[in-house]
Amino acid sequence: MHQVNQQKYYHLWALLIVLLFCEPSIMAQKIVASGSLQQIEYEFRGVNNIQDHPDLVHALAYANHKDVRNIRAIKTFAASYRVEKKDARGFETTLLLQPQKTQGDIGFYHFQFPQLLLPKLSSIKLLMKKGEDFIYVKNAIIANDGENITIKFKHQRFSEKWQILVKASQWMPMFSDDEFVEIWHWMNDYQSAIFLLKEESKLTSPSKGLAAELYKKRWLAIYQYIQNQDFYTRLVIARGQDPDGLAKNIEIRKFVLERELKGLQKSDSADFQLSEIHELVSCYMRPDMELAEIAQREVGLYSGFSFSFNKPAVFCYDELNASLAKYSLEERKQFELYDQKLNMELIEKDISDRNPRQALVQIERFESFSRQSQFLRQSVIFQHFKSRAVYDIYLAYIQVARQAIDAGRIEMAMSYLDQATAIQQKYPKEIINDIYVEKELQKLLKKALERYQLLRENGDIDSADQVKKGIQGMLKRYGLNGKFSALKSS
Repeated sequence: MHQVNQQKYYHLWALLIVLLFCEPSIMAQKIVASGSLQQIEYEFRGVNNIQDHPDLVHALAYANHKDVRNIRAIKTFAASYRVEKKDARGFETTLLLQPQKTQGDIGFYHFQFPQLLLPKLSSIKLLMKKGEDFIYVKNAIIANDGENITIKFKHQRFSEKWQILVKASQWMPMFSDDEFVEIWHWMNDYQSAIFLLKEESKLTSPSKGLAAELYKKRWLAIYQYIQNQDFYTRLVIARGQDPDGLAKNIEIRKFVLERELKGLQKSDSADFQLSEIHELVSCYMRPDMELAEIAQREVGLYSGFSFSFNKPAVFCYDELNASLAKYSLEERKQFELYDQKLNMELIEKDISDRNPRQALVQIERFESFSRQSQFLRQSVIFQHFKSRAVYDIYLAYIQVARQAIDAGRIEMAMSYLDQATAIQQKYPKEIINDIYVEKELQKLLKKALERYQLLRENGDIDSADQVKKGIQGMLKRYGLNGKFSALKSS
């Protein structure tokens, strides 16, 4: 009997040892509390961001056909928690954050880019309260906000009567303003290409002969040029953003043009007489005029038709040489002279219609052509047209900068002054000096300095320091260091 009792006693101790030491997970995984928490939310409102991010807000309003005051987007995370007892080691609280579907105005045309305006959740704060008293406060850095986020916190005390809260302590923008502007330009270029593709497919092209061959080759070259542009290589190809199927549709259109070209080349239709030179040049020039007409019809885009088809490859010059090689120098001369005549008429019309940008595009196209021609020399009239177009664009930038200065939009004013300076530097013969930019820059700096001083007087030192840094950046940027001594004494 004594031996049996000893065995029972031994088994009880063995079971106790197993419970205490061999299976701690059984004790450690005791859940003492769990439930849902108030969701974490970030709200983007147009009226609250218009001052700091005007480009972003205006672009979003434009793309969604809404007033700035009605722009709104929300990013949320559903939050839940579980508190586990860890024996002598205290407690461990596990937070689960689950991203919800983004709501509101997040689309730019057909592009879905919520990350352009809604920032990344970069850190949170866990709070445990007893009434108004904080029992436990802990911050956590978040490395990822794309998928579900699990975060664990260890603490020594816990009561089911405590209130648990979780708050976002920091949101981090995923794109800078400059990065947004670049992507926005790409999206507008994409829309321009979609519009161009749609409109070009409606055009009636020459049906036979060398004229039809050159016409189709030029449009093929234009589509190849589009595929080499930044928006195509970096947005469509690298980022895989192609909501309207531009890549597929361009390839289809190129296939159709190439098939039609093969049909033309099989037939003996390349012969033409001197009397047909005008028709040949007209067909060779038609894509230029069609591009201009399409650009004028495309009134729905934010930045307008933004392609500049000004590279020699677009003109199919090698194909033109091959086509004209078997004809006389007189025929070649007639071709070039008539091409020049049509270009001058087109440029003059653009200038008289007060469309200097399109005139400059056409001027640059013709310059590329004339540099490779055998008989053309740039005339005084051509230089006059170029000067007028360039100067009109320069003054247009200055005028917008003036309006921005008057409205207190310093960043916008700087942007347009930069563009005016870029035009002057690109065409120094047409615009000898940058006197207008220098004059407006002085006004801009004076306006910025007045804002800086007013902020200091009102005690808003942080904002004043930001304006001061902006002024110093402008001074350095334009080589005006040493001016505005008021900054040094403050």
